[in-house]
Amino acid sequence: MALAISLALVAALLTLVAFIPPPMASAEEVHATPVPVTDDEEWPLPLTEDGTRYGRDLKARMFYLSPTYVNLNHGSYGTVPRPVKAVQDDLFLLQESRPDAWFRKEYYRRLDDARGRIASYVGASEDDVVLVENASSAVNSVLRSMPFERGDAVVRLSTAYGMVVETLDYLRGTAGIEVIVAEVTYPVEGPDQMVRALEEALRRRPDVKLCVFSHISSMPAIVEPLDRLVASVRSIAPSATVLVDGAHAPGQLIGLDVPSLGVDFYLGNCHKWMYAPKGTAFLWSSPSRRTSTFPEPTVISSSGRRDYEGRYAYTGTRDYTAFASLGSALDFRSYLGGEGQIGDYCRGLAFAAGRFLALAWGTDLLVPEGMSGYMINVILPPTNEDAVRHMQKELDEVHDVYLVCGAVLDSRWEEFGNDADDIPRNVAATQRRGEREAPNSAEPTKIFFVRLSAQVYLEMEDFRPLAKLVPELLQKAEVDLLE
Repeated sequence: MALAISLALVAALLTLVAFIPPPMASAEEVHATPVPVTDDEEWPLPLTEDGTRYGRDLKARMFYLSPTYVNLNHGSYGTVPRPVKAVQDDLFLLQESRPDAWFRKEYYRRLDDARGRIASYVGASEDDVVLVENASSAVNSVLRSMPFERGDAVVRLSTAYGMVVETLDYLRGTAGIEVIVAEVTYPVEGPDQMVRALEEALRRRPDVKLCVFSHISSMPAIVEPLDRLVASVRSIAPSATVLVDGAHAPGQLIGLDVPSLGVDFYLGNCHKWMYAPKGTAFLWSSPSRRTSTFPEPTVISSSGRRDYEGRYAYTGTRDYTAFASLGSALDFRSYLGGEGQIGDYCRGLAFAAGRFLALAWGTDLLVPEGMSGYMINVILPPTNEDAVRHMQKELDEVHDVYLVCGAVLDSRWEEFGNDADDIPRNVAATQRRGEREAPNSAEPTKIFFVRLSAQVYLEMEDFRPLAKLVPELLQKAEVDLLE
């Protein structure tokens, strides 16, 4: 049920009081109780160490983003800052000026420095950290080299990223593993809901071989209660190995201390929220779980080094300058004012934008703020899938605004591209696996939402136009589709 509230009235209702939305008990109720909004009339834009103001000034000076492009989907691919790319470009020239010197000596020196810096950033020992191209490489490295036996059980949450789902599906067919899915229903009420789902799944197979969790799920974005999930595993299935897909965590979860999490393997992307070049991620492995052959990189090359670090250091001739320039991304974070300032701004902006749009649209947040980070999920006004696709496509192609749209129905989720012919992510794999019936877009209980990313180059004025624009585009699409 949409609220007939003008923008002027919205501005009058704005408040600076922090708010955590109440639990959302049913699909029918989520459209009935909008959340209050945070005022940004005096929205503070922090300054970098040289006095550049966050938001559009910082975007123009430090990022390659088009001046007209409003990127509300930083979470998918990130974007590298100009100073970081400049360091990588210099390293590329160094590499190409003396290839043998680079690949035989200089690269390894710089790799060790990068490993040391990222290890320190996540509270780990350098000996336990290796660099990989991305989260997909790290997950495949661990899962596909794990010594499974036919019939071994793996437990995952239904919030798992599609790459994890696909890799486990591959192992179901090749290694004969059993995959048990702990179903998380939507809207998410709180951490207890996820913990209960996991514990029910673990009790089905307390001899489970492996548990796979996301630290922050992708669609919808949820900061999962990892400490409680791990505690449940250690209590019910103490011999299980725990792998955490932390693709979205580094740079978004301030003070990340991986060894203290009590898990066995942890991986994270550095190109998303840390400002590193694309092709930079890390894998942390507990010394107690490593062997001389596990984990193995996805490519075994000719370096001749079989220790843990050596196996991953060189996986064939390619451009390793992304690895070597990782330290410059951490330097850029210092330039921005440090972890606290980045986190306060991005988290505050995400919450303010989410509250503002939820009230304007007469809806709610799909996930409580207490389980959200720099990405906020806002429920769209009641509509249909085709209208959402057309709205997203017009935002992208006409208004130069990119955001991610999705839908949830019970424990199932879909992510839409901006092409009306796209098959939503997660649906094709669901249909192929036959684990459960794919969502039916005609069902009235399906909840559509947008996932919005906050970032230092954005400000509230980038989100405000969506208050009127999104409902107008949805309504226009619904009318056009009837003709």
